[in-house]
Amino acid sequence: MQSALTVETGFFLASITTGIVAAFLYDILRVSRRILGPGDIVVTIEDILFIASLAFIVFYAAYKKNNGEIRWHGFIGNGLGIGLYAFTIRNRFLNLSTFLIKWLLKLTEKILRILFFPIRLIFLVFKKPVSIIIWYTGRGVRRARRILNKNRARLSVRLKNTYYILRKK
Repeated sequence: MQSALTVETGFFLASITTGIVAAFLYDILRVSRRILGPGDIVVTIEDILFIASLAFIVFYAAYKKNNGEIRWHGFIGNGLGIGLYAFTIRNRFLNLSTFLIKWLLKLTEKILRILFFPIRLIFLVFKKPVSIIIWYTGRGVRRARRILNKNRARLSVRLKNTYYILRKK
């Protein structure tokens, strides 16, 4: 049988770990904000969802490790874990992960540019001839419309004249 001190120590260490994990997850959220740059409304919604999920995680850890009893030293352990993470790892993690993700995005962009270069080259080679063909085709279409409109107007005048002639008889 475990002593009460062992159970409480285990719960305190689990609370510190939960605090470290919570701070790490929030930093992942911060890195995504640095990369994507969302608006204020999105940041507010993300924070509300994060706090709600964090509350669930903290109470779940208390339920599993301390039989559902919430004690003050659990909250102190969470705060201590967040503080330990903030003072030791946070800045290095944020800067390194932001740098690596931006570098990977630039590398991916360069690789895609290299892969799509032949397609771009084909597009550039055929751009001028295709645009000329489209222009001439459009010119023909415009000319056909103009002729059709003239013929429609002539037909309309002829029909009106025929109507007036037939009406007089």
